[in-house]
Amino acid sequence: MKAVVRILESLPVNFGVFVSEVSAAMRDIFGDEAGCYYCDVMEQGFLANLAHPDVEVLGIMDGAHLAAYALVVRQEDYGEIPFIHVLRRFEGQGLEGALIREAARRLIDSGVRRILCEFVPACRMELDAALLPIGFARIARLLMRAPLDAPALRRTSESTAAGASECLGDMAACLADAYVGHPERDLHNEALDAVRAEAYLRRVEAGEYGRSHPGYLRAACVNGRCVGMAAACETPPGLGFVLHVAVARAFQGRGIGQALLVELARVFRADGLEYMGLGVTLDNPARRLYERLGFRPLCAISTYIRRGAPDAAAEGDPSWP
Repeated sequence: MKAVVRILESLPVNFGVFVSEVSAAMRDIFGDEAGCYYCDVMEQGFLANLAHPDVEVLGIMDGAHLAAYALVVRQEDYGEIPFIHVLRRFEGQGLEGALIREAARRLIDSGVRRILCEFVPACRMELDAALLPIGFARIARLLMRAPLDAPALRRTSESTAAGASECLGDMAACLADAYVGHPERDLHNEALDAVRAEAYLRRVEAGEYGRSHPGYLRAACVNGRCVGMAAACETPPGLGFVLHVAVARAFQGRGIGQALLVELARVFRADGLEYMGLGVTLDNPARRLYERLGFRPLCAISTYIRRGAPDAAAEGDPSWP
């Protein structure tokens, strides 16, 4: 089929097929409860994205039916492609490449200088072939999960305080400080400075990344100063997902990150959750800490990032937007 990309403005008539395929894939990875969750929320989420001022929903139609779609998000000078799905009957036709090229072109035309593409795929796609020729680099990452009854997550830790709204500014400053000079800094637009970090933490608190509960934002303090922070949400149901655990540079290596994770595990258990999850780059030294705490690989994912203008080779490639 001819891959003509358009901006979607309404719910496709065959959206139920997307719900079925994505929820089945999430069930395979995260369990039955996750599959049911995606069945319940995907349509509502799609409609919310259609209405969001910073989101575009790009699609490829097969007559009156949707064959594939992607989400495109703009945040200041930073763009994200956080979701793509191609229906199984259209896999292998390069639809993901057409969506990615159009998404990248639209973001670049709007002034975006960095683009991040990261999600858990629910279908078969040739993402390397679509992204690498147009200036993206691939970073191998893992989703990891630990049972909340793992012995190392039941240790008594130094107390960390729940992050109330009035102390989010201090937590944001800690998050930004932790990423100064960090090799993965450009993967985290939300940590580039304290202003962005605070806006991000308020979005976490508001439930934009998953269900938020009291205590899922936590601060570790020394002499009244926030020197470590953690942000988490519940997504999918039954899994407490750690979005960030960060320690100010001057206080790293003192066990503060581990204390934050152990304390989050306690809060998750109190809420009746079963598992704790997080994402980590394969060569990140923090992976050893996670493994000691009982985390094991759940699935491999790839993060793709485009930094600045593409190189000459990418610009000369006719596939570049």
